[in-house]
Amino acid sequence: MTAHARWMYASALARTESRGMARRLDFPGQDPAQRHRIITGGLDEVWTRPEPVAALPVAAPPGAQLAVGPPLNPPGSKETSLPITS
Repeated sequence: MTAHARWMYASALARTESRGMARRLDFPGQDPAQRHRIITGGLDEVWTRPEPVAALPVAAPPGAQLAVGPPLNPPGSKETSLPITS
C-alpha cells in the first residue's frame, strides 16, 4: 500500500495541470500538451514517464440515433441476455 501511495503522489506531482477531480492551485487550467497517461514505478526510487494515448472518440450529439449491432446471442443459443430498459 505504501508503494501505491508513493506512485500516486509522484504521478500527481508530474502532471502540471488541473484535470477532472485533480485540482492544483499552482496549475489551475488544463494543458492540451499534457494529453497523456503518466506511467510510474520503482520501489526505492520512484520514476514517472508520459505514455501517449489514442484520440478519444467524439461523443454523439444529444438525440442522435446510435447504431445497433447483431444480437449478442445467436438464435438457438442456450445463453440468454437481459433487455436493457431506460
